[in-house]
Amino acid sequence: MRIVAGVTTAERRSYLVEAYRPGANADDVREASRRLAAATWALARTGEPIRFVASTFVPAEESCFFRFEGASADLVARACADAEVPAARIHAVLDLREEPCDS
Repeated sequence: MRIVAGVTTAERRSYLVEAYRPGANADDVREASRRLAAATWALARTGEPIRFVASTFVPAEESCFFRFEGASADLVARACADAEVPAARIHAVLDLREEPCDS
């Protein structure tokens, strides 16, 4: 089993967190992302298999999507709670990155 940022390949699952942020701007989302990264880092240091991956902000919808890798949705929820970022929903997702085409 290979270890990647505290998460073994056998434990690594992808999760997408939906969060609604009425009135938020890009700086607010950056700050929430910093708190999520710090929360997952703190959990990973205690041996919890979790990693914050990225965030996407959709200003017109007042919503954010935060990506994680980890062992469970419960662990992702714990990171969100620790970071004080309320999650509306947490989805297990598949990462289906396409290979670049040579055209």
